[in-house]
Amino acid sequence: MRILYIFYQYPLYLKGSYFQEFLNAVCKKIKKIGLISYYYPKTEFTQPKNLKIYWLKKPNLSFIDELLFIVLVLLKVLICKDLKNYDLTNCIGPRGLLAGWYLKKKYKIPLVCTIEMLNEQKGIKNSFIYSLSKILLTKIPIDKFICWSKYYKQHLISWGIPDSKIIIIPPGIDTTKYHPNIIGKVIKNKYSPKNPLIVFAKPLYLHHVKAVKLIIKAIAILKPKIKINFLVGSGDGKKQIIAYAKKLKILNQVKFMPPIPFPQMPKYLAAADLVVLPFTYAPTVSRSLLEAMAIKKPIITTKVGENKIILKNNHHVLFCLNSESKLAKKIIILLNNKKLTLKLKQSARLLILEKFSLNKIVLQHINCYNQLIKK
Repeated sequence: MRILYIFYQYPLYLKGSYFQEFLNAVCKKIKKIGLISYYYPKTEFTQPKNLKIYWLKKPNLSFIDELLFIVLVLLKVLICKDLKNYDLTNCIGPRGLLAGWYLKKKYKIPLVCTIEMLNEQKGIKNSFIYSLSKILLTKIPIDKFICWSKYYKQHLISWGIPDSKIIIIPPGIDTTKYHPNIIGKVIKNKYSPKNPLIVFAKPLYLHHVKAVKLIIKAIAILKPKIKINFLVGSGDGKKQIIAYAKKLKILNQVKFMPPIPFPQMPKYLAAADLVVLPFTYAPTVSRSLLEAMAIKKPIITTKVGENKIILKNNHHVLFCLNSESKLAKKIIILLNNKKLTLKLKQSARLLILEKFSLNKIVLQHINCYNQLIKK
C-alpha cells in the first residue's frame, strides 16, 4: 500500500507534532508514504526511510499562505509524475483537495479528506476560508471523509454529504509517551512545590482567554480556604490574563509556561495535581483532554460538544458548568476526595487505551484505505 498525504505545514511545531507522531506510526504499518507540505518550521526531525517528502516553498505572505498552498500543491501534482504511483490520497483538511481531485480524475486514485475541525470563527478572513472550504468539500467528488468527531459529521451531512461517505476516527494518543509513569516533579517543584497545581496545557490563544479567566476566578474564590497555583501556556491572551489576575489579587498564583517543545508536554501534564479544561468553543474531540486522560490526571471539564458523548460524569471526569463558584466546588471535591480521584484517573486511562490509542487509530485509517483501494 502506498499512501500520499497532503498537509499544510510539516513538522508543524518545533521538535514534533501530533501529525508527525501519526505519520511516523503509519510508516511502521505501510510500505510507502508520501507527503506534500510546506516545510515549516525549518527544524531538524527524524524522517522514516519509507517517507518521501515533496516540499513546497513557503512564501513570506502569511495572509495568503493558505490560498497559495492550494495552487502550489496542484502545480506539484501536475509537474511531479512520481505522484501518480500512489494508491490513495489523504488530504488533511480541504487545502489539498484540488490536487487530490486531479490525481483521482487523471489516475483513478481514491481521495480521502480528514476533517479535524472547521474554522467557524467570525471575521473576513475566517468567513472566506470557511466558505471556500464548503465549496471544496461539497463540489469535489471525495470518496471518504474521516471526521475527528460526530459534530463535524453532522456538519457535513447538513451540507448534503451522504452519511455513507463519512467515517468517524478520533485523534490518536501515543500512550507510551503520555503515560502515568512520566515524572513531572521538577516542574511541580519549580512552579508550586508546596501547594496544589492546576495545569491548563494549551497555548494562551485569544479564544482560550474566557476559559482561563473562569479558572482564575475559581482560584480567587478559593483563596481564603486554600492557595492553588495555576500554570498556563503563553500567547496572545497573556496581557489580558495578567491584568485579570492582578485585578483579583492572585497574580502571584498564576504562572506562565515558556515555549514548550512538543515532546516535553507530557512532563508538564505530569506536574499537575489537577487538570481543568472548561471548553467554551469548538465542539470536537480535544487532544489536550485525551492527553491528560492518558497520563491519568483527575480532570474537570465542561459538557460541551463531544465530551458529553464519549465521557461519563463521575466516572472518567467531573463535568462542571461554566460557573466560577461551581468550578471552585468541584476543585475542592477532587482535591479532598482521593477515592473519587483514583476512580477518575483509572477509568480515563482505560478509555484511552480502549478507544484512542495511536496504534488503534492508525489501524482504523489503514482499514479505511484498504476498503477504498480494493473497490
